[in-house]
Amino acid sequence: MVFSRFAELTEAGADIVHLDDATAAEDVRRAIGDARVALAVDSVGGDAPARLLDLLSDGGSLVTYAAATGQPMSVNALTLIGKRTTVRGFFAGHFDYATKLLPVIREAAPLVASGALFVPPAAVFDLDDIQAAIALVVRGGKILLKVAR
Repeated sequence: MVFSRFAELTEAGADIVHLDDATAAEDVRRAIGDARVALAVDSVGGDAPARLLDLLSDGGSLVTYAAATGQPMSVNALTLIGKRTTVRGFFAGHFDYATKLLPVIREAAPLVASGALFVPPAAVFDLDDIQAAIALVVRGGKILLKVAR
């Protein structure tokens, strides 16, 4: 299933897709050479953000919006200091974003309605399988529920 997701991401336009493991930052850096990595986005927590920080270029930013592992974010202070990186949290429901979110939704809605912007679901679940559906959503997957027979 993982490798089918790789293909889906590549088909959607991703240049490089890599599992999060101990060699991820090194492997991606080898693939991109000296290209600047200004932004990394984390939804995992635990040790994953440390690897993203390793990949970031000097002055880059790490934005985290979830913690799928439930573990505290682990980062190396020396990496933060040495690379002058910024770490910041993001929650779309925060009051600061409320005034910014509605215009984005208004801009995206016609694109979604026309089919120009489409994010396929990771899976479709029967309502009887709600626990598995919730588990996938918590890990970050988009799902659809079949509520009619």
